Amino acid sequence: MVLIGTDSPTLPAAIVRRGFAWLERADCVLGPAMDGGYYLIGAREPLPRALFARIPWSSGAVAAETRARARDAGLRVALLPTWYDVDDEAGLARLAADRALSRAPHTRAVLLRLG
Repeated sequence: MVLIGTDSPTLPAAIVRRGFAWLERADCVLGPAMDGGYYLIGAREPLPRALFARIPWSSGAVAAETRARARDAGLRVALLPTWYDVDDEAGLARLAADRALSRAPHTRAVLLRLG
């Protein structure tokens, strides 16, 4: 199973496919976001609850802490390329400048309405 965030509308499908493919040889796959979180997480089996307990959510340490906990739990972790998500004004500006926005027509339309 692979879960992706809804705040990365220009994430290439090839990266998502790579996440699924890497689960053939890894227990867990993470797609680290530029802000220290992650845009994608996947696993072959349910992940231990301890992996997420008291994670410093909304901080720049989320992906690194999750990755460290997974390794401590004996899980093989694969990392996807770093990508961005839209959590703040800087992320929104990056989205507006992203050439791949044409693949997300509804998002593009909203950005045009917002100016």
